This record gives sequence, structure tokens and C-alpha cells, in this order.
Amino acid sequence: MSSHRELLNQMNNCINAGEIIELNGLLRKAHLQLANATNLEGAETPEFLTKMKSLLSQEIESELDYDSAIEIFAQALELVSFDLILELFSVQDLVLALQSNVTGLVRIACKALQRSDPKGLFASSGLIDVLLLQLFEPGTDLGIVTEIESVFESLVSDTLIRRRILSDNVSLLLRIKLQGDPILLSRLLDLLQVLVLFADCSELNEKLFIFCEEDIRKSLDSDIFAFIAITNYYSALLASIRSEKCSKHGGAWIRTHTMDVVLPTYGSLFANAENDSVAKLYGRQSIYSLFKEISFLDDFGYFERLESEYLHLSPSNADYEEFLKFVNPEYLIHYQRESLLHHIQVTPSHLAAIRNLISSLSSFELLKPKLTADRILDMPYYEQMVLLQKLTEFGYSAEYLLLSLSKVMSHLLDDSSDPVTEPQSFELRRTVLENLLSLGDDALNVWALPIKKAYRSIMTGVVDNGDSAQIADTYL
Repeated sequence: MSSHRELLNQMNNCINAGEIIELNGLLRKAHLQLANATNLEGAETPEFLTKMKSLLSQEIESELDYDSAIEIFAQALELVSFDLILELFSVQDLVLALQSNVTGLVRIACKALQRSDPKGLFASSGLIDVLLLQLFEPGTDLGIVTEIESVFESLVSDTLIRRRILSDNVSLLLRIKLQGDPILLSRLLDLLQVLVLFADCSELNEKLFIFCEEDIRKSLDSDIFAFIAITNYYSALLASIRSEKCSKHGGAWIRTHTMDVVLPTYGSLFANAENDSVAKLYGRQSIYSLFKEISFLDDFGYFERLESEYLHLSPSNADYEEFLKFVNPEYLIHYQRESLLHHIQVTPSHLAAIRNLISSLSSFELLKPKLTADRILDMPYYEQMVLLQKLTEFGYSAEYLLLSLSKVMSHLLDDSSDPVTEPQSFELRRTVLENLLSLGDDALNVWALPIKKAYRSIMTGVVDNGDSAQIADTYL
């Protein structure tokens, strides 16, 4: 008999004998054992789950370690067949657990629902309605909210589940949207972000999924957190298009309906930010994130319109340097090429913009002539490491470092005279060396041995005072 089965038998015997203190010890032991299990089989498994369900449903047993009991019960549910889960729980059992407001019991019910097979099995049972009511109850504990959101993440790929949410409960969702309570609105937006990944055009209700200019401006006036939540929601929608997580037709719907609102609303808000201290002080970073997503859309026309009508990017613009940090580098070299060439310098103040430009091969080629060894080494050590971390992130820029910046490489590898001890610089240097090592010996060529020695020195604390770096430098 396996150790898992033996342990379950021991726990069954403790429950039968009412030996709760001993059971607590076995539960803590089970936590470690079940973490490595792939499944639970045998007659002792349904017996254990049935007895634990009964024990947890009884009036409070003062000696029982409820946290451990619920943790093990939840773990076990992930390791048994869904048929066994159906034998354990009726729909009424799940409803009572969800309405109990006891985080542990809600967690167990949610774990059971996440295992639904098919996913839409409980779509017409009323359980989805109960979950939504709990989700949008202001007093619901955060732990319970997290469990409910996990259920929806697992099930909304099913058409029947989406229909139950978006059709049968649309009035509830619209009411939450209209009320504008920042906490409940945030939960609604999280749910919509998950739904939009699977919904087709017929399911995408503009009244629900799209926040108009009036909604956005109202949130800015009433609660900055609601404004930030809506702005981040729009960023997430556009990011789902970029990552191709949503369907092709759904993505086209999102892009069209989102841009109709986002461009004039957020463009105007940003252009007039000097007159709106709230947007300027608290909403600026979320607006930047939204603009970044717009710049990465396949069609540059959207960001070009935003720039020409509202942003007016140029070196004379006070926000120009900030935009260079996050705007799609492909867009920048297409529309800002000459300005970039004259503006960018290899200095700490331009470091974030340089890192952004390195992330694209075409913009890196434009930047490369400025990345000389002397200019890089003129910067403080920490800033050097920040730059090298980005250079070693991509094969094309790492190759340039290895083949054309031997002086920088030697400086990176030479830690003997003035060892790097400042924690952030130390970690960045380690990351740079790891990035280089991931390229393989063939790509590293003569630098392979010096890099390995430098990395070994970091990991072991033993300094190798050999001259490998200097030899490589001379060879190159």
C-alpha cells in the first residue's frame, strides 16, 4: 500500500475514533505528502473525503485544526476524479457552502466547481448566479472573492457559462457598472477581462464592455481609483489583442469600439492634464500604460492620430523623454527617426529610452553607433549594468556586445580590484552573466571561459585572478 493510501487510512481511523489531536498531526503530514501526489485512488479516498466533509459540516469542533483540514480537503479534490466529486456534493451542498461566508467552505465549493467536466455542467443550476451575487456583495471577504474569480477563470471558456453570465445576469452586471462603486467596479472589470478572451462578437454587449467618455470623466471626478481601474481595463483589452489571446473577430470588435472612445477621451485628458491636477498626479502612469498598448497595435494609424491630434511629440515637448521609454520602438523609428538621432545620448538620463530602443532589432541598429565603449564606461557602474542587462537580453544586441565592445566586456568581467558589493549592482551583474551563458559556448567564443570564471566567482565567492578576460580582450 502506498504511503498516501496508508496516511488516508490513518486519518480515517482517527476520525472514526474521535482522536482529533492525532488527526491534526496527520493533516499537517498530509500537506507535504499530497503536494507530491498526482492522483488519489483506492477505497480509502472516498471514505476520507466523505468523513472530512461530515466533520467540516458539523458544529465547530474546538480541537480541530480547521485551516489544515480545509487545505487537505481542497488538495484532495484536485487529485480525484470528477465523478467522485459529483458523488460527494449535490448542487444544494455547493450552494450552502458558497453562501456560508466561511472562506474555507467557499474554497472547497470553488475547487469542486473548477473541476467541472464538461465546464458548462452547472450552467443552468443557479450556482453561477450565487457566485455572481457573492462576487458583487460589498462585504464579501477578499479570500472568497479570489476563489470565485478562479472559478470564472476556469469555466468561462464554455459558451453556456458565458450565456448564464452575460445574458441571464446582464442586469446585475449593468447595475454594478452604473453604480460605480470602485471596489465592485474593479471586480466587474476583472470579470469582463476574462470573458472577453473567449466571447464572440454576438456576446460582446457594448453597453457592458465599453465605458464611454462620460463614464470615464465621471470616474475621474468622483473616485480616482475607479478612473485608474477603467484605464487599466482598457489597457488589458488592448494587450489581449496584442498577445492574440482573444479571437480574431472578438479582437477586431474590441479594437474598433475601444479606439472610438479611448483616442478622443484620453487624448484630450492628457493634453489638458496641466489643468487637471488629479489626472496629472494620480492617473498619469495608467494613461501612459494605455498609450503604450495603443502604440503596439498592428495598425500604427491609431497612435499616429493620438500623437498628431493630442500628444505632439517632439524633443521640445516636456513629456518627450517619458514617451521614449515605452512607445513601440518600431513606431518611433518610423515616425521619430530624425528626432531620435539628435536627441538620444548614452547617459543615465536617457537610459530607460535606450533600453526601450534595444528591444527592437531595427531601432537597435539605429542606436548602435551611439553605443560605444567609452560612452558606456563613462556612466556610473550601476547604470552600466542596467544597460548591459538589456543588451544581453536579445541575441542581436548580445552579439554586438561580444564582438564590438571588448573593452566593456573586460570591465564587466574584471571584479578583482574593486569587487562589486552593492546588492542591486551585484544582482544585475549576475543576471548579465547568466544571460550571456545562456547563449552557449559557440556564440561566446573566446569569452566563454572568462564569463564562466566570473560567474563561478559570483556564485562561490572565490576570486579567480587569472588573466582570461585580458587574453580575450587582446585577441579581439
